[in-house]
Amino acid sequence: MAKLRELSGTDEQVLGDEELLRMALPAIRNDYKAAETYRYRPGPKLNCPVHVFTGTEDPMVTEDEAAAWADHTTGAHSLDIYPGGHFYLIHHQVPILRAVSERLADA
Repeated sequence: MAKLRELSGTDEQVLGDEELLRMALPAIRNDYKAAETYRYRPGPKLNCPVHVFTGTEDPMVTEDEAAAWADHTTGAHSLDIYPGGHFYLIHHQVPILRAVSERLADA
């Protein structure tokens, strides 16, 4: 719960709703477990574009970490950085959807 509050993307009304939390917490815990137990295994680089989106204030991913995805492809790559934290997507839906649509159209 403290981590959810720290990321500032979950409304306090949601965090205060015991029934909703009972339904959502198993999935949230599994997301954290997957992230914590994942171990990268080197392999061949991808041969496709990699387009990365991140927020300037995301406590989970630095801009350097986001940019490092370029190292995993021989194809084109880009990094789009938006103002905001871990939930920057909420405040930038229109430009992000436009960018994704343009990149899919190019593919």
